[in-house]
Amino acid sequence: MPILDEETEMLIESQAAVRAGRLEREAPYADPLELEDENLSLEEVEPIDEELTSIGLAGIDLDEELEEEPDFWGGLDEETPHEDDSVDVELWMLQSRRSQLLTPEEEIRYAQQVQEGERLMRIRRELAEKRKVPPEQIGEEEWAAAAGLPPYELAFRLEEADEAKRKLIESNLRLVVSVAKRYGARGVSIADLIQEGNLGLIRAVEKFDPNRGFRFSTYATWWIRRAIARAIINHGRTIRIPVYVAELINKVIKTEQRLQQILQREPTDEEIAEEIARERAAQELLQILGRMPTEEEIRRHIPKVKRHITPERVREMRRASIEPISIESPVGERENATLGEFIPSQDMPTPADVLDRLILREQIDMILEKLQPKERDVVRLRFGLDDGQQRTLEEVGAALGITRERVRQLELRAMRKLRLIGERIEDLRRSKGLDLEQALAEIREI
Repeated sequence: MPILDEETEMLIESQAAVRAGRLEREAPYADPLELEDENLSLEEVEPIDEELTSIGLAGIDLDEELEEEPDFWGGLDEETPHEDDSVDVELWMLQSRRSQLLTPEEEIRYAQQVQEGERLMRIRRELAEKRKVPPEQIGEEEWAAAAGLPPYELAFRLEEADEAKRKLIESNLRLVVSVAKRYGARGVSIADLIQEGNLGLIRAVEKFDPNRGFRFSTYATWWIRRAIARAIINHGRTIRIPVYVAELINKVIKTEQRLQQILQREPTDEEIAEEIARERAAQELLQILGRMPTEEEIRRHIPKVKRHITPERVREMRRASIEPISIESPVGERENATLGEFIPSQDMPTPADVLDRLILREQIDMILEKLQPKERDVVRLRFGLDDGQQRTLEEVGAALGITRERVRQLELRAMRKLRLIGERIEDLRRSKGLDLEQALAEIREI
């Protein structure tokens, strides 16, 4: 029977445990991957399995990252492999070292101040929605009254929240650098990964709830990794593909590799589609039932999801996973040799084609020598034998200084002669085994 991959099993077991309340106090800090924040929109928090697979596609082994707490502050003195952005990265790392780390008490206090600022901002947005005006048009007194605060207290708390947000961000800049360094050389520069990670850090500061019982660094790491992974997916490929396609591509590749180990052969597209459908059925049932589904329940649920995962879809994902290769890519040991030098052009003729055309032109010239000069000129101009440009009867007549009717007569006479010459050449080839040149010599003597 097919076996669920470790990633899916771990996901199912952890989610089931959270729903049953078994993990609520097993550790001093909960895992942010298991949180369901009612303040987050569906756009902001997607299903965990989608995040895992999309991150996996970007080459980030999330399971490996979660085995132990990353060394956020260590390793910054090591040389980082980067190219043009080396100066920016070094300056950023130097700036991040200057930021002071926060104590747990300071972290909680600043997070609470940020949450208070976010609460006040939500009040202003709600007022703006009711009045159908931009939030900036809400007056300070109206805002303060809705928040139940005097105006000076409102201004003080907003300023306090901004300062707390700044301190939380600055104290965790090294965390962004540490995470970004792990995912370099994936089609996006380290400097760009750091910038994307900063956006994730800012989002984490805005959403962090210290009452949940986990450290800010644990929560922020997920948001930073999420932002970096999305950047790699969106910008790491020459041709951008949607996240849901990236997810399915990664799932197809991982399922194929796993089935190959189990079956000791290459799995068919049908087997891959069946296994992916089985995993999705198990995950959907977990969401519905809130517990581990039985094999019988999974088997009955498979047809409902299988219509979205067909063998044809598997083949499409294989084609979509092929990365384009630059023709300027270096090839071999020869200096300055590129892939483009070894790709035959579809437009440029080969030496053999050029030789064939030269021989054909010589043969045509030999045959045209059998015609009268006027007939030969008419044929050359009419069919563009010299310049490749065909001409009308009027154009040929204007070029030769004769009438259109005379051109037509010369053309008909030349065509009759060429037809007779062709028939005679074919007879001589069959009867005497002569080539074209020998056959034309025979005709000349007749």
